[in-house]
Amino acid sequence: MRLGDAQTLTPPPAAPGSVPIPLHSLSPSAGAGAFCEGDFIEEWIQIPQAIIDWMAVPIKFLCLTRVAGSSMTPTLTDGELIFVDRRYDRVIGEGIYVLRFENALLVKRIQVQPGGVLQIISDNPAFPPFSVSPKAPPGDFSILARIVSHLRKL
Repeated sequence: MRLGDAQTLTPPPAAPGSVPIPLHSLSPSAGAGAFCEGDFIEEWIQIPQAIIDWMAVPIKFLCLTRVAGSSMTPTLTDGELIFVDRRYDRVIGEGIYVLRFENALLVKRIQVQPGGVLQIISDNPAFPPFSVSPKAPPGDFSILARIVSHLRKL
């Protein structure tokens, strides 16, 4: 199937004990990149129902995408698949989020500081953290989703 074919937009039948989850071809960056949108479904990956149940995310809000870059190493590595929960458009506590910052899509750890300032952190110490004011214009910064898990090849 080619990217964007009607077939890629429709989930295949679920394999026994599994749920098809879309893998989006545009990757948020852990170093700039793009994000989970309808026509960019690369393929559907059958994920065991037990994993879906463990994540406790309704499947209509769940997608997979790939990490691009090394700024979240060792937590997330370049090319690794991450489970994205698209219900979140704000920070609900410390965690790893997909965010838009100055027209780049990033995967970063976020901590809330006093006064609501967001500390944007790369787990790789070679990449310095930065802060975003709660008064930042919406076009400059937004939360798109929260990362709930990842798939790593051993």
